[in-house]
Amino acid sequence: MTNFFLDNSYSHLLACTGGGVSLRCPEKIFLDITEDCNLRCPMCRDEVRMDGHTMPMELFCRAVDETAPFVKSYSLFLWGEPLVLRDFRERVRYVRSRMRPDCMLEISTNGVLLSPEMIDFLRENEVSVIVSLDSADEATFESVRRGARFGQVLGNTRALAAAYADAPLTLAPRSYTTVQKDNQSGLRKISLLAAELGLRRIGFGLLTGPRAVCTRPGRSALPSAGGGL
Repeated sequence: MTNFFLDNSYSHLLACTGGGVSLRCPEKIFLDITEDCNLRCPMCRDEVRMDGHTMPMELFCRAVDETAPFVKSYSLFLWGEPLVLRDFRERVRYVRSRMRPDCMLEISTNGVLLSPEMIDFLRENEVSVIVSLDSADEATFESVRRGARFGQVLGNTRALAAAYADAPLTLAPRSYTTVQKDNQSGLRKISLLAAELGLRRIGFGLLTGPRAVCTRPGRSALPSAGGGL
């Protein structure tokens, strides 16, 4: 049976965890561990930025320690690409050593750095992975995910899906599409491509906010926290 969660990420979280609401701490926390990224997607930034804008490990550990008894889902991403961090694996291991048995751990990635070794690490540590898949057309994809190669990302995503083939649905990797004018007519093809790659879950979210709402240099819009399938 297919379940749809089309309103927001919170309803998706409750469906996956059955979580009750805590008055002491949010049940889902996004830890924005880095703003650095190896791509320059037009809805996010104008150039590749690898400036070391990273959450200090001491602060990261403190945030995990203070919230771990309550949190049912950690997301180690927000604006940047988490896999560019040299200590990414150390951070994953730290969260896993502190989090509740019923807690989910996830990341979102552009897919470029999903090497076989990284995929093995993510699967071994039961990290739920979201891969950006913004078009089923090579030219459109590379115009949105500037700096990525379409074929490489598809190959990495296929290998990721294969590594999680025996994982429960709540852990299985999924694609995420930032819906915008360049790809809005191709959503069906994106869905078919995700299925062909072996992904069992997909998600879509509207690109919201014009360039005028940008509060920091290089940021042009806010992708919404869309629902999934």
